[in-house]
Amino acid sequence: MCLEKLRKFSVETNIGYKVFKLDDDGETHYGADYGGTHNKCKEKPSSKWLNSKDYGSAKFVFTTFSKQYPAGFHIFLTKKAAIAWRDIEPTSTDIVREVKFRDVVSTGYQRGYKVVVVGEMKILGEVANESKS
Repeated sequence: MCLEKLRKFSVETNIGYKVFKLDDDGETHYGADYGGTHNKCKEKPSSKWLNSKDYGSAKFVFTTFSKQYPAGFHIFLTKKAAIAWRDIEPTSTDIVREVKFRDVVSTGYQRGYKVVVVGEMKILGEVANESKS
């Protein structure tokens, strides 16, 4: 995923929601946080902080309109937003997980929803798999 719009806004929380893609074998890997690369990760919910630099080599990514911003984990601030992003492809096996984050490096919007780009996150757990509409 790349942000559509870069916009500064105040971030009042450190909890958000990340969409994860699943391989055919059910192993979790991150979505396209680094300009199209899908970086495999078998991490499950735990107390371990994950650093975005360990899952991608890009230093910057670009918005839909070619504005550059720092690479990192893309996290939606609401569950509704993450589920809406996941449901773009209703037949996908993507899952939404609640995450704790720190080190916000950029903020912006994707499909009208607020997204933070962060350097570190901790996976808290899977969100109930609400029906895809």
